[in-house]
Amino acid sequence: MTRKHETDVVIVGGGLAGMTAAQAARSQGARVLIVDRTELGLATNTALSNGIFSGPTAGYDSARYVDDTLRIGRSLGRPWMARQVAAELPDAIDRLRKLGLQITEKKDHYSLSAGGGDEFPGVRLARVLAGCVRNDDGIVCMGGTWVDRILTADKRAAGINGFNREGRAVEVRAGAVILATGGAGALYLRNDNQKSTLGQGYALAADVGLALWDMEFVQYYPVVMAQAHLPSMMLNSPHPEGSRIMTTDGRDLAEAYGIDDINHAIRNRRDWLSAVLFEEWQKGPVYMDYQGVADPHWNRHPLVLLKKRRFDFRSQPVAISPAAHYMMGGVRIDPTGTTDLSRLFACGEVAWGLHGACRKGGNALAECLVFGQLAGTHAAGVFGGNPRYEGPCDEKASATSSAAPDRLALRELRGNLQTIAWQHAGVVRSAAGLQAGLDGLDGLVPRILELSVDPPEQRRARTDLLSMATVLRAISVASQARLESRGCFIRSDYPEENNAHWLTNSRVEGAAGSGRPTVSHHPSETVHAA
Repeated sequence: MTRKHETDVVIVGGGLAGMTAAQAARSQGARVLIVDRTELGLATNTALSNGIFSGPTAGYDSARYVDDTLRIGRSLGRPWMARQVAAELPDAIDRLRKLGLQITEKKDHYSLSAGGGDEFPGVRLARVLAGCVRNDDGIVCMGGTWVDRILTADKRAAGINGFNREGRAVEVRAGAVILATGGAGALYLRNDNQKSTLGQGYALAADVGLALWDMEFVQYYPVVMAQAHLPSMMLNSPHPEGSRIMTTDGRDLAEAYGIDDINHAIRNRRDWLSAVLFEEWQKGPVYMDYQGVADPHWNRHPLVLLKKRRFDFRSQPVAISPAAHYMMGGVRIDPTGTTDLSRLFACGEVAWGLHGACRKGGNALAECLVFGQLAGTHAAGVFGGNPRYEGPCDEKASATSSAAPDRLALRELRGNLQTIAWQHAGVVRSAAGLQAGLDGLDGLVPRILELSVDPPEQRRARTDLLSMATVLRAISVASQARLESRGCFIRSDYPEENNAHWLTNSRVEGAAGSGRPTVSHHPSETVHAA
């Protein structure tokens, strides 16, 4: 039996963007329901963040912030979105401070204090916001729920369909739907995301016919633990004096590549450094060596975060690798946060446009705050004059297969997708590699479609695998079509940036299903604005 619910605004995703949207909608009097598969806040990428918000400060004006965001994005970002962050972030920071969060204004950003030396700043942020959301009687949180379809009627979003951990069907009718699902970093074999970040929002959007923009642009963080039996977690900057990046035979890679300052390279040459470390890994493992770091640093952030790990970082190097970190592409929104489907909104990483070809450090959290507020406010405005749709929704065929592979087979399918993504659509790409990846994906998709929707564990796996396949296909075809390197996108067969032909944004249509999507290119809004 289907569990049916109704609300004014339903939000898919419980990270910073989703919780911000929920509070914004609530402030306008809307009833809100947050649907998430994991624990609110703490099981999202928000909790893994370093608590940095990029935006205008007393010493860094709005014009410089906008210019830097568009410049770092290699002229593919949307200027109105950068201006929106510049205008709205100071108020957003004030709202966080009123919740008791300690946020310090720096030269060109804001920094959140964790409150405790051995806790991620993002954990503190997630705990405080989740507590506020749970204490609001007008916000209902439905955890442990997988969303597999956006309900549509009369060419607009009308709610969501999904199922809970027990496999029981869930239906939510709503006046507006907000996608706040985050990105798809866990699609890659090496990543620093929460393991559930598999591109669900992109797949849901593609399933209702929306295009996905600039999906070829995936940002990698260069210094992520790749040591056996340790989590795939970034090693946070700043790395103290005495830190070394080295190979198995002791070669110092900073010296080899003329890197004067590791932290500067991570912050300002992140894509180049990721490519360097990726190429070095083709020869053998790469390590971060902290043996030369002075004792006092081990009781300070960020090295104090390593104390809880079962590894002696002080006396032996730890294997590191670049890893998928952030998706620049996604769903197009307008200045109200609405997607190309009426009453469907998007905010946070799933929404495209702010970052262009490369994300400015600190813009991820800033984006969640500003566009979560935007989406929540406007979604709440929808239901007042346009109540929930009560009639039948558009029908869609559902899977009926009864094949039931064991857990090993499900893990194998997931591992195969992650390996294809990493090897063929990862840090450095080529025409031959991308085609090999698409051929491999074409062989896997029929196996995924054959999976049954029963038992619940298999249905959950099938939903995740289909999301992964949709995103991987979109990344791959968009990558094939861009014949240059730009920002975080690197092609070994087209190593130069080509402004004469490629100041364009890619648009992928038809990514859902098993067919080959189409790719078109459209002049960058940054160029038009100039």
